[in-house]
Amino acid sequence: MGEFQGERLDHRSCEALEVVLKSLHFDFINLQAAQLEENGASSLLDMILYYESTTYLDISDNGSMGTSSWRALAHLIKQSVRLSRLDASNVSLVDYPVQSLSKALLTSQLRVLHLNNARLSGTSLFTLVRALKTNRALLELHLSNNQLNSYQDAMQLGDLLRYNNTLQMLELSNNTLADAGLDELCDGLSRQTKGLKVLILKNNQITERGMNHLAKTLPGLKVLEVLDLGENHLGNEGIQVIREPLMANSSVLHLGLAQTNITCEGAVALAEFLAESRLIQRLDLQQNRVKLGGLMALSLALRINCSLAHLDVDPVPLQELLSDEDISVTGTLGQDQLESWTQPINLWSCHGHDALAAASCYLCHLSSGAGARSTAWGVGSLIKADARPPSLWSGHWSSSLSREPPEFHSLSPVAPPGESQGLLRPAEKHSPSSVSWVFLWVSSGWDMPGIPHHGGIQEDEFLRETQKRLQAEITQRCNVNASRLQRELQGEPFER
Repeated sequence: MGEFQGERLDHRSCEALEVVLKSLHFDFINLQAAQLEENGASSLLDMILYYESTTYLDISDNGSMGTSSWRALAHLIKQSVRLSRLDASNVSLVDYPVQSLSKALLTSQLRVLHLNNARLSGTSLFTLVRALKTNRALLELHLSNNQLNSYQDAMQLGDLLRYNNTLQMLELSNNTLADAGLDELCDGLSRQTKGLKVLILKNNQITERGMNHLAKTLPGLKVLEVLDLGENHLGNEGIQVIREPLMANSSVLHLGLAQTNITCEGAVALAEFLAESRLIQRLDLQQNRVKLGGLMALSLALRINCSLAHLDVDPVPLQELLSDEDISVTGTLGQDQLESWTQPINLWSCHGHDALAAASCYLCHLSSGAGARSTAWGVGSLIKADARPPSLWSGHWSSSLSREPPEFHSLSPVAPPGESQGLLRPAEKHSPSSVSWVFLWVSSGWDMPGIPHHGGIQEDEFLRETQKRLQAEITQRCNVNASRLQRELQGEPFER
């Protein structure tokens, strides 16, 4: 590697490098922030071309390059048979620089091009895209931090996807494409019969409304394998919109949803997707407020899913596990009342589809008649979710099974004293995304506020152990899937 990052390379220094370039070939020449002067830069670039000195050239952070330097770079890009990767980030590509670069890309052999933070919005992007529409060599294009907007810029990017079927990766992080821009991209994606496999849209001001555009496109995608929507304001509503389209998709292997304002309700919706998917290999949920209910749903889904090898989810601080937003724990019932209508059932003993079937028995709306008083059904935490039509037991679920999910009516507790026996109880079948989730894998003797201690697990210890156990099971299941996938690639048999 030729490492000159941060070194000041004037004309004399560049001329002195000829001896090195003549005798050695490099995989990477790093000229980042080398303060390249006009004459020195053009001479150095000519030498790199003449001696075919490198396959990867980084000239980022060199804002003083003039016309002759860009002319020499364009000549290098067009003529070199070794250069396959170029990084020209943090350089202003306006007027002549973008024109010379675009003209060179018409016939270049570059495979990877980084143009991050290069002021490519507007006319500059139009010039670049016009050349790339007919380029059949470039495989990766990185355009983050270019202030790309949701109107003209998004239209140009949509056209790029409509006409270019060789580009395999498009990185657009930290722009302002928004929901309208995603619509343009989705239209271009729908035309892709081969080509784009990786689309990164982190931090683009996309909201749950944009998920409606994506939902229309996902079922028809045949090529896209990696989709990163991290750092956008999707929320649980956005996840609900794309849940079923994700189930219908037959290409996405990696899904990035880090820092997208997902809570337990969104995690439960994703668990339904995981239970149906036979393809997904990685799911990133970092920097979201996924608490015990969401972890439990994901853990149960992994007892069915055989493909997910990586699930990234952050541990939740103990003080947040029982926040008012997601969890309601009540101690209004006495110990005798609690035990009279609670059943200490061990979910950890359930496996496969039976686990989700058992979990469905623990999903219920808790309410009383006149007083609208919520009570805890047994021990645990209740995720407050908006009511939606049941889906877990709908046709798309039962069609994937060789038999109907087992009934668990016998596990239904009787209603608490004073409540009508006609209220909705856990025996009913529900979708995890439409109802409250209740934990019931510990004895009903767990300590609750207002209930005298009778040797049960202390609250903090219980929550800490619960989270630890869920995360351990998730890790174990992912490791099993990763081993299975690896052995399949090697052609070896593997039993789950």
